Amino acid sequence: MSEDFLRYGVVFNDIIEICVRYTYYIVVCNSLKSKKIEEESKNKITVPKSNIEHKGQLITKGLLSSIPIVGGATAETFDLIYKSGYEKRLDIWRERVTRELNNQLEQNISLEELIKNEEFQSILAETTIIALRNHQEKKLKTLLNVVRNSTTSPIEYDFKKLFIGYIDQFTEYHLRMLVFIADNEKLEGKTGHKNSSELRDLILEDVFHKDESLFSLFHEELEVGKGMFRYRTQSRTIDKGKISFMKLTEMGKRFIDLIED
Repeated sequence: MSEDFLRYGVVFNDIIEICVRYTYYIVVCNSLKSKKIEEESKNKITVPKSNIEHKGQLITKGLLSSIPIVGGATAETFDLIYKSGYEKRLDIWRERVTRELNNQLEQNISLEELIKNEEFQSILAETTIIALRNHQEKKLKTLLNVVRNSTTSPIEYDFKKLFIGYIDQFTEYHLRMLVFIADNEKLEGKTGHKNSSELRDLILEDVFHKDESLFSLFHEELEVGKGMFRYRTQSRTIDKGKISFMKLTEMGKRFIDLIED
């Protein structure tokens, strides 16, 4: 294999990433900034047509075609993959986001505010890029919740951006484990509230199908690596003994607030 081919192969990978990000950024921003206002409601978002995404596709294809040696064949292959995969995902994601934002517009936010909100524009672009790289419903629903909640959430933008990056890194195991901990914490003082040992057994069975090694891996990453939860010890009133619970940290609470339904 020639050095030129290897060199262009590296360039090709870089250009793929740049082109995909650029193309979808154009599409997402256009979906908010070029809205058609329905006659029966002046505060509704309509799902935009596909002309912009086609332009983005042509830009991407043109850039790929300019790469020496592998350009032409690569452009055709990319075109096939794009149409069969990413275009379909983009349509589905765009419809879901539009539906969710219209629900928000009916409550406590205006279309004009969304269009002028640069922070929201950034969040929408970032979540869209991640959504187009994923097919798992849990992650897609989590990203959709971020888009919806970010319109009213008091969480600082830097934390929102950090958490969006976590969602990109996390698997469904991470997300489900955190939701179990959060849901259990809501039961504090009520019937069904589980101590750390009971909750561990529940998560081990329901999330990790009794695989101890998997549980240990994700447990350590969420507790130590990301600082999402800690163990807190409390005194028992009956025998004055000690009992521990898994508790979300402030970081974990912020994360859950941004991603929950």
